[in-house]
Parts: sequence; structure tokens; C-alpha cells
Amino acid sequence: METRVSNWENLLVKYLEDCRDKPFKWGEHDCALFTAKWEKILTNNSRFSEFFNKYKTALGSFRALKKYGKGDLVNTVDAKLDQIDKKKITRGDIVSVNTNEGIALGIYTGSKIAVVSLETLSALELRNCGKFNDDFLLDLEVVKVTDNKTGKSRVKLVKDTKEFDNAVQHIKKNPEKSLSLLIKDIEKHYIVDTKVKKELSKHIS
Repeated sequence: METRVSNWENLLVKYLEDCRDKPFKWGEHDCALFTAKWEKILTNNSRFSEFFNKYKTALGSFRALKKYGKGDLVNTVDAKLDQIDKKKITRGDIVSVNTNEGIALGIYTGSKIAVVSLETLSALELRNCGKFNDDFLLDLEVVKVTDNKTGKSRVKLVKDTKEFDNAVQHIKKNPEKSLSLLIKDIEKHYIVDTKVKKELSKHIS
């Protein structure tokens, strides 16, 4: 494991504050570079520096993972980092978490995970921790997302709950809308994973 610089706690506070209101931008301020740049600040080195200044679009990111990594984000992380006990996670560690958009990288702040969203940093609350790889935590389940800028939160939609029943009622009351539009409506209030989307689709008339 890389050695941290002595004043990393203060640097973490400053880095998160500097990034708080930065909008998402491929190749400059996306989840991968947000965490890779933090690792460089944290240890004076980044094991992902080959990705710096290598892409500017989502397609470019995909190509960079093919060229410089192991084809995708998770396999690239696994290839670079050794496994450690999951109990060793500490503030400042870089973690990987499942979101509606797929796997995202973030920074563990001690109680939450800071991740890049479209206009600001968001804080993710977690449960069901999976395996850890060197400063990385993989296969986490997002149960709540809070936008630091607006203060608004969304919780995960779970089948056989009152919230799920409300979502089903919304679908039934709007038969003229397509499933994609209905899901967008629901995602304004809840985190909807692929499994739940499939369950909701069963209620389209």
C-alpha cells in the first residue's frame, strides 16, 4: 500500500472543497480522474496516471480503458491493486460503488462516499460492503444519495415496500407515457436499479 503524506487530512478537506462545485467533464473531472488525482495528492503518486489527458468523451474513456487498462473500470482497478481485509477501510480511501449509471469511483470520507455528479459532489450512504482492493472498496449497494448543493435526497426503491407500490400506482395512472419516461419520473425521487426497473415494467398496461 502506498504511504500517505503527513498532512493528508487537511489536503482531503481542501480537495473536496475545491471539487465541490465542479461540473462533471469527461477527461477532466469524471469519477475516475477525481479519485486518481486524489491518490496523487494523497501519496505523491498515482497508479492511474496513464489515463491523465488521454480522453475527452465517454467513448474516449472506454477506449482508454481498453488501451491502458484491462477493458473496463473494475478489471483495471483489480489488476493494479492487491486485496486487503475489508475492515481496513479508512477515511481518504478510494472506493467503487454501484450507481444507476454503473460503477463509479469515489472517496470515503469516514461515513459517506463523495462522488462526482453532473453539477456537484454527491454523498452516498452505504450498506452491504463487498471486497476491498488496496484502497478500493468494490460491490457496494447505494441506499441513499444526497446532493450536497441542494440538500435533496433519494433513497433506493425496493420491491414490496410502500414506495414501490406508489411507483406502480404512478405507472398505472399514466398509461399514455412510455416506460422510459415513467422511470425518469420515478428516478426524481428514488434510486432505481436494473432489477427494480424490470419489476416496474411488468405493470405497464
